[in-house]
Amino acid sequence: MDHKKSLLIIPIFLPHQGCPHQCSFCNQNKISNTPSRLPSTSFMNREINRYLSFKRDPDTPVQIAFYGGNFLGIPFSSIIMLLDEAAAFVHAGKADSIRFSTRPDTISNEILDKLEPYRISTIELGAQSMDDRILSLSNRGHTAEDTARAASTIKQRNIQLGIQMMTGLPGDEGRQSIETANKIIGLSPDFVRIYPTLVLSKSPLEKSYTRGEYSPMSLENSVKLAAKIYCLFTKSGIPVIRMGLQASDGLEKNEGLVAGPFHPAFGHLVLSEIFLEKVKERLQCRQNVRDKEAVIHVHATGISKMRGLKNQNIHALQRMFRLKAVHILSDDTLRKDQVMVNIRD
Repeated sequence: MDHKKSLLIIPIFLPHQGCPHQCSFCNQNKISNTPSRLPSTSFMNREINRYLSFKRDPDTPVQIAFYGGNFLGIPFSSIIMLLDEAAAFVHAGKADSIRFSTRPDTISNEILDKLEPYRISTIELGAQSMDDRILSLSNRGHTAEDTARAASTIKQRNIQLGIQMMTGLPGDEGRQSIETANKIIGLSPDFVRIYPTLVLSKSPLEKSYTRGEYSPMSLENSVKLAAKIYCLFTKSGIPVIRMGLQASDGLEKNEGLVAGPFHPAFGHLVLSEIFLEKVKERLQCRQNVRDKEAVIHVHATGISKMRGLKNQNIHALQRMFRLKAVHILSDDTLRKDQVMVNIRD
């Protein structure tokens, strides 16, 4: 299933289900705003039908997705119960396929053989890092080699592979995240997600933070790092389908967030940073731009990203280059990621 195209993903959250232990950064209940228990078949049925009621285009593909836990770590009888319920919608023609996220060390040919009767189209691996020291400090319980092996096994099955990575984990100074991104590129995933590490209440990381043993990245540094990683992936033809945690009620109200670079529009901030850097590069090549006007042309979809939240990119460019004015104009002949800059008196 092509993640560049629109699709309806119906999420069924399984917070902490199947997890052999709690990773240092994790509190899935706060992230998903869902209690830790397996959903009943009646709940699944209601939830799937609720999401299906939002579907407007009959040609939009539908995936039923199991998120928030370690899917292949839950008891096999429960896996089959969940898959049977999802498969009923696939067989009825109401959904196209099933996807799930799981730990790299749960993937094996044996388990995938058992899931062969189900229409599994996508598997996401919670790799988080490709640095074994960082994985150990985060209490992940698996290695970078486990991720590489699992990725290869999934791709041999012609199942779409997604990989999730995190920035700012304990022991990560930014360089390790860049290295992780490059190693993930070597695994040729079909898409990736990038999440900055947050200190969540009742997570082991909260204790480390309280004791002064862990300091989260600032929002500014986290955005700049994610922008570099985003560009690495996209230059390699790998779509980044999400950056930053989705704002649940708990995170929005700061009930579950202790510290860290959370922003409800984190992905927008990253894309705005990328647009800003492109314009800065072009202006730095120009002579005598002070007290002149910059006219920036972008595709219509890039207007808000180029402006930045509250026009912060416009203000930054005026300040850095002493520009008299900055104008942003729409030009749909340009690619969505393209920027063209003209200077006028």
